[in-house]
Amino acid sequence: MPEASDRTIVLLEELVAWTRFANRNALIELLNTELKDPKHLLAFELSDGSRTQKQVGDAAGLSQPAVSILWKKWRRLGIARDADGRLTHIARPTDIGMERAEKLVAASPSAKKATEETDG
Repeated sequence: MPEASDRTIVLLEELVAWTRFANRNALIELLNTELKDPKHLLAFELSDGSRTQKQVGDAAGLSQPAVSILWKKWRRLGIARDADGRLTHIARPTDIGMERAEKLVAASPSAKKATEETDG
């Protein structure tokens, strides 16, 4: 029989999954509002915790200071969080079905290469 702490972890993971599912449309709406600039959307897509601000900026066509400002804003909005000194989005736009993001990644060789590298 699983320990109480193991059961709690399973229940919390399930709760997070259902919460994400229930709020998917609201997140897409927020991202469409906040990430109107294609470069910002691409930077958000690439901000998965595996890249530095410079790497995200280079791939998205933004300067490192511009990415720094975006990361601060996204933290304040609650759509991204710190992960070992780097920023990670709460959901990758292409994973939640944002068509704009899918088209943007497909049209950007540097972004396509960068997402393929982190996806394995």
